[in-house]
Amino acid sequence: MFHDNTGLDIVKPSDSLSQRVTYSSYYGGNVAKGGVFVQICGWIGTYELYPGAVSDSDYMTLCGIFENQKVFQENDGGDPFLNVLDRGYRITKIACKNGHQFVLQPIFAKSDRKFNTIETLKSSSVAADRSGNERAVRLCKLCNVFKNYSTCGQTSEDIERICDFWLTQSFQVNFMYKNVM
Repeated sequence: MFHDNTGLDIVKPSDSLSQRVTYSSYYGGNVAKGGVFVQICGWIGTYELYPGAVSDSDYMTLCGIFENQKVFQENDGGDPFLNVLDRGYRITKIACKNGHQFVLQPIFAKSDRKFNTIETLKSSSVAADRSGNERAVRLCKLCNVFKNYSTCGQTSEDIERICDFWLTQSFQVNFMYKNVM
């Protein structure tokens, strides 16, 4: 499974605690963070929204992604999952603890060190495969509801509505656009 997280701009909350919890320096504002996944067959899905201050690694743990995959693996009797991630995630140990799942990420290099041949091939392979996931994220965020949400009021109804819409948008994307893989 290919996983990625993205931020959806939200209205700046009025209270300081909510501002801190939803502020992401990476996105440069207040966001709700959502997860997008693409299965090998090309099926796109999303995970629930969390406050933007949550790190990508914590998001993966909070959503219960690895626990769900472990249960699926045990019920199906299949091989462990291979999770293809960007280089910012620090979850290899967590994945291993949950059903001995694997994590594939680009190779990290210290500042002026060059990659050897194997590292170059591995990193380029991951980057090429992950390009489909980046397209899936873009498709999930295409809907005008997300673009206009930053101008909506911020009632609890609005937040619940946008969370529900985020989860259903990826389902619709599977039928509206060409396969991303």
